[in-house]
Amino acid sequence: MLENNFWKGKKVLVTGNSGFKGSWLCYWLLLKGAEVFGYSLKTPTEPSLWKLLKIKNDMVHVWDDIRNLTGLRLFVLQNKPDVVFHMAAQSIVKDGVSYPVETFNINTMGTVNLLEACKGLVTGPIIVVTTDKVYDNQWWPWGYREDDTLGASEPYSTSKACAELVVNTYRKYYYDNNQVATVRAGNVLGPGDYQYRVVPMIVDSLLKGESPKIWDPKAIRPWQHVLDCLNGYMTLAERLYTEPYLMADSWNFGPAETEILSVGDLATRMVNTWNKLTGEQIQYSQASCPDSGYPLDVDLRLNPTKAYKELGWKTKWGIDDIVTDICVWNMKLRSGISAEALCKISIQSWGGP
Repeated sequence: MLENNFWKGKKVLVTGNSGFKGSWLCYWLLLKGAEVFGYSLKTPTEPSLWKLLKIKNDMVHVWDDIRNLTGLRLFVLQNKPDVVFHMAAQSIVKDGVSYPVETFNINTMGTVNLLEACKGLVTGPIIVVTTDKVYDNQWWPWGYREDDTLGASEPYSTSKACAELVVNTYRKYYYDNNQVATVRAGNVLGPGDYQYRVVPMIVDSLLKGESPKIWDPKAIRPWQHVLDCLNGYMTLAERLYTEPYLMADSWNFGPAETEILSVGDLATRMVNTWNKLTGEQIQYSQASCPDSGYPLDVDLRLNPTKAYKELGWKTKWGIDDIVTDICVWNMKLRSGISAEALCKISIQSWGGP
């Protein structure tokens, strides 16, 4: 669990700060009193949570590319962060299929650049965010564990599996086997996500008063709220700060078995919750869902037992809490309440700051 005063005054670098998780992380760190530094490309979507939060004047950040090693090294040298969260990525599976070279350059070589830039300059924790899709496509009833075989079938997942191998090499040869950890999270949900993913597509339909059209309604995923996921990342960083030789490893962050359900079930819950909150009568039929155009794992499960036992971490919010938070947040944003106020309410409801 997070320590109340750990982040106060800490200098924290977040790459990919303009993305969905990066925006939430920066805002939460600022609430906790951290001095935050961001290194990111322009916002990936319009609208974007980064712009809605209006926090650019509360932190130091530059618009630059993780592939620019010289610029990144200079930024690290100038700001000397205590903790680094590497979130910059090409994170959309569909785009990975369409643009494989760019995906490998950003996700794999971008990780090389980050670790090169920090080498000899950062002595605190470095958390490299990969994905739950780095594992070889086998089905285990207990879910993928951290020591299961890496391997993937499409460019996004493969580029992230390569990033895991990059971290292993740098940890062994340049970071004295400590300090650097990778995190593999289940499907992260929450308000403010506008990327080409399941929940943003559902929310977009609901805001238009339309029935959601999604792909692979039978696909099973380990859903978790963005705050639970980020709580895991920050908890690991705190432990790395004091116990690097024990914690510099790979970590799964995912929900309990009871929170693993199909995409179709998630869409049904969101439509029902939206109708209940708004009084609308949107109809949803899984039969109307189109094909994604590329193969997806039918049943993807993570085993987060290590994080449960060694970090004392567990998700606080179940799927109904997650769905309610997303629907209420978007409904109130539409009514004119600011994203900053709504994110603060979500954090406080979750149990923050």
